[in-house]
Amino acid sequence: MATSSKPVTRIACFRFESAVTPEQKGDRARAFLGLYRQHQDLIVAMPVGGKPLNTPLNLTNVKRDSVWDLGFIVSFKSEEARQQFDKEDGHVS
Repeated sequence: MATSSKPVTRIACFRFESAVTPEQKGDRARAFLGLYRQHQDLIVAMPVGGKPLNTPLNLTNVKRDSVWDLGFIVSFKSEEARQQFDKEDGHVS
């Protein structure tokens, strides 16, 4: 199987229920960034973003929505790297 060497961009957005405290939101953001920190061999650079969410429409082609609390953009080295990352145990819903 041929591998793709083209970077793949992921946009991750978070929306929290109103009962979630700022401390809990911070904990979730730190856990999210920690997962990428553990797998830096799969990404071009650490995720950028946070709050406020302000991604360029020409990059996302998605309408901005005020319901998102946090947003990050990260580039994986390839589609294969993204797929490998998605299999990691640190993902929770």
